[in-house]
Amino acid sequence: MGLFIGDHLPFILGSNIAGTVIKSTSPKYTPGQHIYGQGLPLQAVPNYSGLQEYALLLVSNSSPVPEGLSDEEAATLPINTSTSFAALFHAKWLAYPTPWSSEAKSFDYSKEKLVIIGAGTNCGRLAVQFAKSVGIGLIVVTASLSNKEELLELGAAHVIDRHLPESEVTAQVWEVLGGQEEVVKVLDCANWTFEVATSLVAKDRESFIATLHQVRAGPELLAQKGKSKSQMKVLGVAVNNWGDEDTEEFWKWLGKEVTEGRVKIPKFRIVEGLDAEKINEALDSYRDGSPVVQAVVRPGGKA
Repeated sequence: MGLFIGDHLPFILGSNIAGTVIKSTSPKYTPGQHIYGQGLPLQAVPNYSGLQEYALLLVSNSSPVPEGLSDEEAATLPINTSTSFAALFHAKWLAYPTPWSSEAKSFDYSKEKLVIIGAGTNCGRLAVQFAKSVGIGLIVVTASLSNKEELLELGAAHVIDRHLPESEVTAQVWEVLGGQEEVVKVLDCANWTFEVATSLVAKDRESFIATLHQVRAGPELLAQKGKSKSQMKVLGVAVNNWGDEDTEEFWKWLGKEVTEGRVKIPKFRIVEGLDAEKINEALDSYRDGSPVVQAVVRPGGKA
């Protein structure tokens, strides 16, 4: 469809980057150090993309690989973690105080109620863990029940079968949260249409829905349901959503959460070398809606 990349052909994919520093223009890094971070694939030249043996990373949007992690494990994190974190904590979206902010010191996360739709996705799993880490009191999620035990372990209080009819999902969420007017913050990590999210939120209170996909008809759905106090906002391409200071704090916080075991590395598989057939197969699984195990590519083959 040419979305995002139509004006950048030929286009090199890969926004999650990890590897060994060859050269640094900053004293923050030294040659031989292992770092990871977000690439910038929409630059005029493809130097900041990952599917190549050498790539550039911005110092401001990268970090040393957390202790005990391999480069491959670290490469699973940047885009999904920054996306899920921004959805929960950025002022543009659900706007919980960031964990390192002065506001967080007096904010009672335990009184908050959060609904996550599509919690079985990588972004959904991370959102559950981030919400649990700061102490959000009630985390209710929808997902396939095959993921139930894992999501409960990660921090969800209730897992509702996403395959149920919309009316049944809505009824169960309202029952758990104490009624419709208690649903004021929803993160949808999975859908391209938003019947469930717009049905869930409060009618007479200000409420917010953050989505990872374009909302399109979302505002119309809210209007049809008489929810004039509700807002839907889509997260854009997962790039640096913060100023330099908050971005640096984010990477520090993430490294600590991973090192101390509060954020788990997702399942992934390794593709050895720039094997076009295997890389295309991995991309096709996203296109086709198949169950996806994240692929991490070693451009140079085995380490």
